[in-house]
Amino acid sequence: MKVALVYKENTFADEWLKYLQENNIEHFQVDPYQNDVIDKISKADFFFWHFDHFDHKDVLCAKSIINSLEGKVKCFPNFKECFYFNDKLSQKYLLEAHQIQIPQTNVFYDKEEAKNFVSETKFPVVAKLRKGAGSSNVWLLKNIKEANEFINKSFGNGFSVFNAKKYLQTRFQTSKQNQSRLQNSLKGMRGAMINKGTAALQSKEKGYVLFQEYIPNDGFDIRVVVINKNKAFSARREVKENDWAASGSGIASYPNEHLDIAYAKAAFEIADKLDTRCIAIDFVREKNSNAIYTVEVSVFYAFYSMKPASGYWNRGLDWTEDDRDPQYFLIENFLSNNI
Repeated sequence: MKVALVYKENTFADEWLKYLQENNIEHFQVDPYQNDVIDKISKADFFFWHFDHFDHKDVLCAKSIINSLEGKVKCFPNFKECFYFNDKLSQKYLLEAHQIQIPQTNVFYDKEEAKNFVSETKFPVVAKLRKGAGSSNVWLLKNIKEANEFINKSFGNGFSVFNAKKYLQTRFQTSKQNQSRLQNSLKGMRGAMINKGTAALQSKEKGYVLFQEYIPNDGFDIRVVVINKNKAFSARREVKENDWAASGSGIASYPNEHLDIAYAKAAFEIADKLDTRCIAIDFVREKNSNAIYTVEVSVFYAFYSMKPASGYWNRGLDWTEDDRDPQYFLIENFLSNNI
């Protein structure tokens, strides 16, 4: 058994590398940006890569490399698992095709059709770009004026994939919570400059609009991470003060065995339908009906965001205490079962 991986700090690769070293499994690291990358990976039996949704190099090549290796090397993620990553258009079509309950989602590729829609729709409405994590490219539009401004920009100059204003607002909010305002603000400014440079190398988001029904809720969402279709880990994410979206708030708790098992049950069903070995699913519960809606799915999630989870739900919806990281179970199962 020989394993190739792309190593980047503070990604899933931290746990993968630790597992490989502790179990004395032959492995080597590859640079995915070199011209001989396919030849090098082809010498392995397995390939692991937690690629970055924002790094322009990863955006350009990751899915192509993984798809090219299909049938030659066992990859995580495989192409089916990663094609909808950081792509809300793909998620709309995929979730609808599998009859997974999502808020009513409308996509328009024609400016006049989009304007006709907002002239008749109920507000508020959620507007999303295809790319973006942590609610960075998501807005709550309160009226037709805001909606038409969004449409005009989308069919005009378009949107950068990096929203500097929201990024800095989030950093400032976090600094107020942890009392390290100056240090956090300086890091935020540096991060904004780096991200702005990276965003400049990517195409603007334009020529479409995605409007999604706003689901009134109790001010939080539930993220469930399902590993190997048989273990579910959970986090509850709160909405920031004077905000409306929980994603990206940085305010999380871990319900663990106190999680409403309806979320775990729904998450296992989605993992089965999408046939994925690793999926993070964001749910909101409608305040009046208690209906659970899936608002986003991803093969990747912030690596350290699930560290405080102290166990998992199994398929029988029984709780097991276990402090190992979800990625420990993923790589163990992947390598032992050759799936």
